[in-house]
Amino acid sequence: MVLVIVVLKKEQGNFFYIFFNLFKFFYRKIPNTIVVVKTNYDKVIGGFTPLKWDLPKIENHEYILDKYGKTFLFSVSLKEKYSILENNLEFAICNASKMGPIFGAGSDLEIMNNADKNYNNYGLIGKTFDYIGIPENFYGNQKYLVVDYECYEVLL
Repeated sequence: MVLVIVVLKKEQGNFFYIFFNLFKFFYRKIPNTIVVVKTNYDKVIGGFTPLKWDLPKIENHEYILDKYGKTFLFSVSLKEKYSILENNLEFAICNASKMGPIFGAGSDLEIMNNADKNYNNYGLIGKTFDYIGIPENFYGNQKYLVVDYECYEVLL
């Protein structure tokens, strides 16, 4: 297994656009991605998907089916992995035109625009993935800032 690392750092006060512009480049080309997020509560969380990120074909966002159930979330802080629930495979990831990445319906893990400045992320961990517990243990709080994140491509 080879890991190609794309490190995204805050630059000029708006790291979302750095990420989004890189992902525009990767769209339709890069499956097997890992996203690692550090919240302002010092929680290190993330997700993996074998699916390709793309621009939505319908409206502003579009959920993508993971028919094999390979998409998952994880918490480095809790040392746990959370599989996608079988009845929610159609909500594995969400392609969105002005935000991303998004894992799960109801946004089990999402990065919104200006997520380093605005508490606009609302976490509903456990809706699409098999997390059992309170959101605060996963994110630090249901509303959180993204202090930093990195995106990795896994080459099999």
